[in-house]
Amino acid sequence: MLKIIAKCNVSEEDSAKFIQNATQLVNITRKEKGCISYELFHDLENKDIYYFIEEWKDVDAAKVHGSSDYFKAAISTIASTLSTPIEINKLQKAL
Repeated sequence: MLKIIAKCNVSEEDSAKFIQNATQLVNITRKEKGCISYELFHDLENKDIYYFIEEWKDVDAAKVHGSSDYFKAAISTIASTLSTPIEINKLQKAL
């Protein structure tokens, strides 16, 4: 199993556009083979930070997702709303 946490810094004026595009990405991705969960969270301490928290069956499933045309298009659109590059952390269960 693979967990991915992607931190997104979004300026307040771009948050509506970000949410609209993120919603589409989340809804499509949840139907993808190998996706266990795919959610978007909003930071309670900093209103400009959102986290995609993803759980995949394995690394290969995440790679298929990352190479899909819809993901590339969504990330391109989402990137236009970010104030800094996305920070991505890939995690594997330790215990």
